[in-house]
Amino acid sequence: TLVYEVIPDHFTPATPGVKPLRAIIEKLPYLASLGVDGLALTPLFPGHDPLRLHTTSFTKIDPVLGDDDDLAALCAAAQGCGIHVVAMGVFDHVSDQHPWFTDALEQTHDDRRVPPEQRTRAFFSFSDDLRHGYACRDGSAHEPELDLAHPEVRRRLFTGEDSVLHRFIERGVSGWRILGAEQV
Repeated sequence: TLVYEVIPDHFTPATPGVKPLRAIIEKLPYLASLGVDGLALTPLFPGHDPLRLHTTSFTKIDPVLGDDDDLAALCAAAQGCGIHVVAMGVFDHVSDQHPWFTDALEQTHDDRRVPPEQRTRAFFSFSDDLRHGYACRDGSAHEPELDLAHPEVRRRLFTGEDSVLHRFIERGVSGWRILGAEQV
């Protein structure tokens, strides 16, 4: 197996009206000619940093890169060239702008004002003993850590039929490379 990693918005020159996920399609025959049979994409979710490591949403692709149709077209074209597409997920933390975290800040533990399916406070570790009041990746207040042992977090990210992993596999992604996998 020969896997080629691609940072979509850095891989191809900017073309007016063509999003990076679509632009990669043009390069697939060349990659296949090199013997590449795996294409590893860096994170596709929107984020506040250039590599999108600090996710602001798990429900959509960063519009700078394209959309669901663009990803599906890339996966189909790659499959036609004998190339599998692997997505990268950073699931050990989110951006402090992620809705799960912003909602959690407004909630209390088992907050009866909020329907159970909308409660996200338990997705994070809050404590007055922690520097920012919650567990953070690398001590950064902008990177709240997810509690990956929490069953609802695991369901939403990994195991549920409508989980992040499954939704992207349905779009044509062959598999996932998970950063922070030691915590999963």
